[in-house]
Amino acid sequence: MTGHGEKLSRKQEALIAALLTEPTHAAAATKADVSEATLQRWRRLPEFQAAYRQARRELVEGAIGRIQAATGQAVDTLLSVARDGAKDGDRVRAAIALLDHAFRALNDADALHDNQQAEDKYNPAGIEEKRSEFWRALGDRLAPFPEAKAAVGNLLREQLHRSEREGGGDANG
Repeated sequence: MTGHGEKLSRKQEALIAALLTEPTHAAAATKADVSEATLQRWRRLPEFQAAYRQARRELVEGAIGRIQAATGQAVDTLLSVARDGAKDGDRVRAAIALLDHAFRALNDADALHDNQQAEDKYNPAGIEEKRSEFWRALGDRLAPFPEAKAAVGNLLREQLHRSEREGGGDANG
């Protein structure tokens, strides 16, 4: 067994790998060729906990990377359905999904840039210019989809009314 601050043994590393791939602790212990009691004892060691936490983080980050890599294909699919869907309802739902994600992305981008805006002493003209560019580009992308343009208008009106009811006044976030 390793002491405090030392590297993990090969068995401990094998157990971490097994914990990440097996459905139960018992199956992980069997796969790593250690007893369940040893598994429980090692799980209480700070260095084992840290290594296991890091391995899980890396696994999740890898999965997130795969999801992010597939977003282009997902957008292409939505665009294809919005353009070539068999039914008007399919095209409108795909267009609304695209718009919903665009709105969320714009709001998320604004939130991410809040700190930078504060550092830049808040430049409202620059933000409004970026929003205008976004809406112009979105309008250009939706030009071939009259149903989508109508859906955009409806969504914007709904958002404006909701914002006015909540006292915000700004329909774009």
